[in-house]
Amino acid sequence: MAQDPHGSRNMAQVEPLTADEALPARNRRADSDASAAAVTLDRYEIHPGRPLPAYDTPAAACYAVTDTKGARENLMALVARDRLPARMDILPSLRSTDCPFIIKAYRWAAIEWPGGAGRRFAILYSQPGGTAVMPSLASVTPIADDALIENVARPLATALAELSSRGIAHRAIRPDNIYFKDAAHRQVVLGDGAIAPAGSTNSPLFETIENGMADPLGRGPGSIADDLYSLGATLLLLSLGFNPVAGVAPDDLIGAKIAKGSYTALAGSHRVSSVLREAIRGLLADDPKERWTLKELSFWLDGRRLSPIQPTVPPHAGRPYPFCGGEYYSCRGLAHAIARNWAAANQAVREIDLEAWVKRSVGDGKAGDLIAEVLASGGDPARAAEGQVAARLCIALDPKGPLRFKNISATLDGIGPLLCGLAREPNGVQPFAQLIASDLPIAWIDKRYGDGPEARTLVKIVDRLRYFMKRPLPGHGVERCLYELNPALPCLSPMLEPYYVVDADSLLPALEAVAGSNTRPSFPIDRHIAAFIAARFGPEAEDHVEKTADRSDPRKAILAVLRTLSVMQWRLGPPQLPRLTAWMGKLAESIVDGYHQTAFRTEMKAQLERVIKKGSLIELLNFVDDDGARALDENGYRGALANFAAAEAEIDRLSSQDQGMNRRAQAMAGRVAGIISAVVITATIGILMLMRHHG
Repeated sequence: MAQDPHGSRNMAQVEPLTADEALPARNRRADSDASAAAVTLDRYEIHPGRPLPAYDTPAAACYAVTDTKGARENLMALVARDRLPARMDILPSLRSTDCPFIIKAYRWAAIEWPGGAGRRFAILYSQPGGTAVMPSLASVTPIADDALIENVARPLATALAELSSRGIAHRAIRPDNIYFKDAAHRQVVLGDGAIAPAGSTNSPLFETIENGMADPLGRGPGSIADDLYSLGATLLLLSLGFNPVAGVAPDDLIGAKIAKGSYTALAGSHRVSSVLREAIRGLLADDPKERWTLKELSFWLDGRRLSPIQPTVPPHAGRPYPFCGGEYYSCRGLAHAIARNWAAANQAVREIDLEAWVKRSVGDGKAGDLIAEVLASGGDPARAAEGQVAARLCIALDPKGPLRFKNISATLDGIGPLLCGLAREPNGVQPFAQLIASDLPIAWIDKRYGDGPEARTLVKIVDRLRYFMKRPLPGHGVERCLYELNPALPCLSPMLEPYYVVDADSLLPALEAVAGSNTRPSFPIDRHIAAFIAARFGPEAEDHVEKTADRSDPRKAILAVLRTLSVMQWRLGPPQLPRLTAWMGKLAESIVDGYHQTAFRTEMKAQLERVIKKGSLIELLNFVDDDGARALDENGYRGALANFAAAEAEIDRLSSQDQGMNRRAQAMAGRVAGIISAVVITATIGILMLMRHHG
């Protein structure tokens, strides 16, 4: 991650990797192994030894595919390089579409990849007949105006109309993801948009200002308006025949877009064809209300003249606001700088009156009032240290921008994939936890969406995340947020890492495999698996999952695990899980050891062995969680306790009787001794007196 001068990380401006850079060395060796056997996926065979690098993407490597039934030809497989959540929700639409300008998806699943790479997600597509319109952003071949309109703009407009009718956005439109349909370069087809989170593979060049300021993983699914903007940038590059912002740092590019508007920032002083200028300017309008829609694009393609777009540039201050070595003339530009230098924001904006600058130089009284409120409530040093002042200033200065807090910059509907990225970093989820616990998400929703239905939906999501984060029990916490926000994310438990478990149906077979390994852990459920079950399987197992970490009695935790897995086997199968049952049976021995009667315990252990051999978690649960057997043992135990207590009481009574007899005997002996002593003394005195008398 890039570091700003003040130590705060900048996740938002990480340039997407090239296909070669994105491939780890370990996986690159596996990918290039020409001797690797084909990987079977139903009727299809994916050939690791036959790469198709011309169709690689930053998120996936491409390989040839054979249909063993021979019904389909020219297929390819995109095999994901990483375990980021794919856009599973749009894949059914990509399979059912008959639009000739969208590559068709046929099958998708996690597959076992050779070379020790583990399981990886793959999508099987129809293979375009030609190469990419632009192999890389550094290699551009200009296209004549007429060909650009008929062979590129018109087919892509048709493709976007098809996707829009299905309620989805593509979010990966750029020249190197558009392919000619044939070697003659007649028309194009739109490439993959599902193997990675929406917008994550696009350079900021092809993203709106708002999306460009967000982390690539946190841009969210977006809308057709985002795709139209990407189309505008794509047409500009293909019309010019080169990348006009090559070598410009992503952050500098965003700053230029903010200051000048996207069209001017991208086109610069380069001459744009008069035939295309109107469409490109309309598609690159920064205000979504001014940006061309599909209807206006269709009118233009049909030759109708439209009113020329005069881009709206944000209010420009009469004097700049100095911050961290830069000078800023707009609220949005300053907000972007604050987000990148949040640690310095609290002190810097107090040294120079920010409220006065916004009200007087920018002329935005409403934003100035909001800033005054933020600074008035930000006197708490703890709040300033947590970055909340900087985050609230960003909301006040740029309410349409992403939600920004420390190293987080995302839309709320894009925060799920971003959380996946944060979870990989040491202590990476702490800012997420702080963000959800604060009022920042609600303040951002209020300023961006007001009180409409979209706002209410997002508030419900935030409330749900807060509920999970407040509960430390298994099945909750940040792990639960991960799986709730990312329905296509595989379980990240270390014990399931080789199996790519993405749904509840796959969990028990994977645990069965883990149970048979030599390196299985001591317990079959950790926090990730608990959260995964709660999110994917639902409330039927959630109550049991919460008790799997019961520290008051380890046997209760084992019973909770067995109840959780048994209800899953009952609902989902498979009917036989011999290795997992043996694993749980070994743990369940401690439950049997809890029986009090020695003979009963011995008999139960013998029965336990017979139950384990059946391979059913359900039968194992019924056996060890037998209320009748437990009651019988408990009653016998209580009876034994009662008999023992009665025996002790009788012993005490007899002992008390013996002590009483001893006391009476001692008293009588004392009296007898006294009498004898008196007699002896009397006799002695009598004898002495007689002797004295006779003497």
